[in-house]
Amino acid sequence: TEVETCGRCHARRSELSEKWVPGRWLQDTHAIAAPLARDVYWPDGQMRDVAEAYNYVPFKQSKMFAAGVTCSNCHDPHSAKQRIAGDGVCLQCHATEVYAGAKHSRHQQANAAPNCVSCHMPARTYMVIDSRHGHSLRVPGPDLSVKNGTPNSSNDCHADKPAQWAADAVDRWFGPDRKGSQTYADAFAAASANRADARQLLASVAGDLNAPNVARAAALFELAPYVSPANVDLARRGLADSDPMVRIAAMDMLANVPASQAWPLIAPLLSDSVLGVRIRAASLLAALPTEPQPQADRARFERAAAEFVAAVRLNADRPEDRSSLANFYARRGLSGEAEAEYKAALRLSPRYTVAAINLADLYR
Repeated sequence: TEVETCGRCHARRSELSEKWVPGRWLQDTHAIAAPLARDVYWPDGQMRDVAEAYNYVPFKQSKMFAAGVTCSNCHDPHSAKQRIAGDGVCLQCHATEVYAGAKHSRHQQANAAPNCVSCHMPARTYMVIDSRHGHSLRVPGPDLSVKNGTPNSSNDCHADKPAQWAADAVDRWFGPDRKGSQTYADAFAAASANRADARQLLASVAGDLNAPNVARAAALFELAPYVSPANVDLARRGLADSDPMVRIAAMDMLANVPASQAWPLIAPLLSDSVLGVRIRAASLLAALPTEPQPQADRARFERAAAEFVAAVRLNADRPEDRSSLANFYARRGLSGEAEAEYKAALRLSPRYTVAAINLADLYR
């Protein structure tokens, strides 16, 4: 409840409705950017430094979030300051005798010794000046750097050493079997490289109920090019998940499936309790004309379609949203309305190429 409330400001998101209620699922009033998107996150879920990731999705990857830790356990919710300075905020839960000394850090406690934050919350700098600590609270992974080219906090400090040097040191200290709870780097690295094993690895993450929900959602999203009768059950289970982020991602997995085939799977979500889920369902099913729609679903579709239009019109000052609405009208066969919205997008931004191409395609 608390994390959803904080996410209203601390998530990478856009607004769908002004009817926000503290504590409800954030997707009820906001569209959350695709979890672990390639341009924002490294394959292991660490945030990149090219686009602001915010803290909502990173924190939802963490073992702390899974255990029930919330934002206010570490930060005062009014000032956003740490409740206790330095490592003390971590040592509220993690035993001092185990984690506070050189036995755990493997570094002598000198002036330059690492602390909890430098190892487990490495910082990235946005817009050259804005340094942000990652909130996925992960175990340093130089072995993943060797395999997948991801950064790691060991080499953030020891920049003159190769990742293999750091990986060998960690193996000596803690042994080679350190899986932890964030085990999806190989899957997303495979997807990013279009490797032959991407489908199998992504399916493994999507079906792993012990994985963070954001990772399962990201795996479902990445499976869109690989949909087959063999893995459609993953989408079916995702559509019934308790987390709306997973439900939306399961629909994204089916985005390339013809609306007539996807309808039986997605139509129940037209009356979902969360607005973001309903309007994603309406958007995906828009390509099926009214006549072939099952009679029992038509009223639900029309209500969800109206909600989609209202949500997009909330951001009608943005060319992306006008173009999105035009795409929706085009799928519905409403060519005149689609043309008007593409032209509106181009009035707002004459160089918005997406609208120009889509308008040309509509004319074609």
